Amino acid sequence: SDMIRRMFLTLSAGSFPKLVAVVAVKIRAQINAFDIRLLFIGIWFLVV
Repeated sequence: SDMIRRMFLTLSAGSFPKLVAVVAVKIRAQINAFDIRLLFIGIWFLVV
């Protein structure tokens, strides 16, 4: 039971931050793409 707990702790400590990082990177990439699109639309409206 101690071995299982230690394995679970190392697994959660190793994979959870990785999962959070992957989700954060995906969300940030989507937000950046959306901001760039809004910026282009704003510039296009200003020009036209």
